[in-house]
Amino acid sequence: MPSPKNKNKMPEADEEKESKAVPSRLSFQDQYTLGAKLRTISDTAGIYQCVHKASQEVRSVKMVQKSSSHSHRNNKTASDHYFQLEVSILKECTEHPNLLHLKDSYEDDKFYYIVTDSLDHPTVLEVFHTLLKADQKDLYKRAAQIIRMVLKCVSFLHSQNIVHGRIKPQYILVKGFDRNEQSEYPFANIMLINYASATMDTHADDDDDTTTTWEMLNDDDSNDHLDGTPKRSSTTSTTSFASTTSSSSSSSSSTSHKKKKAGRFDPPEHDNTTTKADVWAIGVLTFFLLTGHYPFATPADREKPTGIANWYNIANKNDKDCRDFIQGLLAQHPKDRPCLDAIQVDKVPWITRATGSIMAFPEQAYESVVTRLRNVNRMDQLEAAVHSYIATNLLLEADRQELDQIFMYCDQKNDGKLSRDEFAAYMLDCGYASNHEINEIFDCVDLAGNNYISYNEFITFAEERDKKMKHSKLQAAFQAFDVSQTGYITTEDLMEFFRHSSGVEQVSAKAAQAMIDQADTDGDGQLSFDDFARMLLTKRERKRMFEKKYHVAYDQAGNDRQRGHENRMKMRNKPIFFSLW
Repeated sequence: MPSPKNKNKMPEADEEKESKAVPSRLSFQDQYTLGAKLRTISDTAGIYQCVHKASQEVRSVKMVQKSSSHSHRNNKTASDHYFQLEVSILKECTEHPNLLHLKDSYEDDKFYYIVTDSLDHPTVLEVFHTLLKADQKDLYKRAAQIIRMVLKCVSFLHSQNIVHGRIKPQYILVKGFDRNEQSEYPFANIMLINYASATMDTHADDDDDTTTTWEMLNDDDSNDHLDGTPKRSSTTSTTSFASTTSSSSSSSSSTSHKKKKAGRFDPPEHDNTTTKADVWAIGVLTFFLLTGHYPFATPADREKPTGIANWYNIANKNDKDCRDFIQGLLAQHPKDRPCLDAIQVDKVPWITRATGSIMAFPEQAYESVVTRLRNVNRMDQLEAAVHSYIATNLLLEADRQELDQIFMYCDQKNDGKLSRDEFAAYMLDCGYASNHEINEIFDCVDLAGNNYISYNEFITFAEERDKKMKHSKLQAAFQAFDVSQTGYITTEDLMEFFRHSSGVEQVSAKAAQAMIDQADTDGDGQLSFDDFARMLLTKRERKRMFEKKYHVAYDQAGNDRQRGHENRMKMRNKPIFFSLW
């Protein structure tokens, strides 16, 4: 990691040691081009911009330097533990469109790497400050849109037994914000971050400073005012995952028992490790976004029975629903606060009144998705795994934006999955009247066979096929499945890939060989790229890809009508794959 004197110098990492946390044995440097530094976490950890070479998508990578000194080697086991813990929590959260998605994770002799969606987006605090300068009339609606998304995000986290613990405006990013945007839902594409600092144990000891985190900004609430200019911080508190590589056990033990200063978003019970603490924080966030002020002047006021003293601009009678909503979330005793899974977000009166119907999203988007879903066919396990990998790892965020909205509209329970009833309701809303066919489509999309459709399964089938079946994406997917990097996919490669992939079951050697045999056209017991592409593409798609690559036109009988010597020479040396059509 760069020294304090050279903070912007890019770190050099070892390319020799194989990755342990990802299916591919390629190194981080093989897959990504490292870019500028975005954030400093500590002297040994930081967040950088990077570009995925296969898709050219801009992403972010958290890099934590491994300790090489003898006194810190005892911390290696702890570092490995927290690295794997952070990866496992991030994997759980890839099933929701508005949570930070894990893309890859790597490890070599010098660094841990955790690659996610790009974090180079403005925070809600920054965006609201911009809107406040321009026009205040839409702030009420914008706030309702954000709270609607946050409720859905946190409800999903709670359904996975994950407590966020740090819900604040600086941990909500707005993707693709345009101050001139006229869309009804510019805040639908938010991203809740920093939830990796949460514990998966709701009874965790609050004094145990051993959680992992994506620290983006410092936790000082003093500058969180809409009438002040918010600033991104270049330094943050050190996380346990990062600190295990940079601080000795003696120094960490001496600081772990320091009493933490109560923050503006902390509940009166001084315990941020419960779901009810998240509920309280959402109440504070709602009040803050609507008024530009905190509901309590001092932390001590939270414990007074008098409640909120000043309601500012939401004090009139037309906002009674909103005030009742906030008061419920800010109940003094945790047991009096509602559980988020009991809140039907799209039926909360003040939110629906402020935002209108979510179906205001372009109807043609819904219709096109229904058309694609109607054309789905059952896939073999390997074919389905490849489609899922491309949809979740190689598609750009912009390509998923409409699908994210549709998925959240269907997910009425806010649990990050679509039940059979929720899916049927969506299809019927779009004019699809046959329950029998709806059930058949549901069974095809439900790849795992667990009687619900996950976010990744929905994206896999609802995305446009032309965006997924590009030659560059097929090559990138083949490279990921070719774990041993031999140029062929073997039984061992498939077993290793499924062993490390989230959301899929491991496969036995017999099952992996059966997958190979189904797609192996030449009977050599392994899959070449030729076999791989033939499994995924229709004859028509292979022909179109060939024509696009070599600018060759064919008549209906399949005869070559190209009259160019240069292109004929290209065809003579074309890959075997292009002869398969």
